[in-house]
Amino acid sequence: MKVTAEHNARIAGLTFSSVYPHYVNKIEKRSDKRRTAPGDTLADRL
Repeated sequence: MKVTAEHNARIAGLTFSSVYPHYVNKIEKRSDKRRTAPGDTLADRL
């Protein structure tokens, strides 16, 4: 992917609240694959 001025402006315009739910979903999907104990979730670790 090429980094352009338009891309940089779009990324700079993102707010944390719009990105956070996607980030949490990504982490939870990864942790499902690596889960070792029942009840071990992202919320438990926080």
